[in-house]
Amino acid sequence: MGIVVSARIDLSQMIVDPGLGFTKTRENDWTLLADPVGPVLEHDGVRLPPQDPRRPGQHRLGGADGMTPEDATAWALTRLNTALYHHYDRREHAAVLEFLAADALYEVHGRELRGHAEILEELNARLGPEVTIRHAVAAQHFPAISDTTAQGTITLLGYGGHIFELSDHYRLDNGRWKIAHLAARQILAPATS
Repeated sequence: MGIVVSARIDLSQMIVDPGLGFTKTRENDWTLLADPVGPVLEHDGVRLPPQDPRRPGQHRLGGADGMTPEDATAWALTRLNTALYHHYDRREHAAVLEFLAADALYEVHGRELRGHAEILEELNARLGPEVTIRHAVAAQHFPAISDTTAQGTITLLGYGGHIFELSDHYRLDNGRWKIAHLAARQILAPATS
């Protein structure tokens, strides 16, 4: 607060973004993810519907809220990804597995892990609690969305300068989107001296 006040920023003009999918407890995640629309971007009574990424500047036609079913799915997948890495960074592995299909394939560091048991073994082998890990989930793009499957690419910025590109395949599993295949490819590593 001291920095904001000393910079003489008008606090009444600030908009606080609470983050997508971030919650206080893991029990709340599915409740948040079940609402595919979430908060409406609105300022002074003007609603801002999503833009069509294939035609910049043109808005999609959707329901009363301006969202198409494809937009709602992309929103739900975005929330899924941010919630997954929220729990991943806090070593809440049981919560991480809730976002993965039971038979999920996880490709990371040249290894292929299949199913919750193998993935959990890899998660438990991570550096211990003495090392703080945080990831920023960015540039989420979902070029292929159907009623039951989707594909996406995500840029994952890791604490320390690592940047990964994720290639994810999702499927609807008992009414919930889950990651069926996650492939992580490092695209930038910090320079070594």
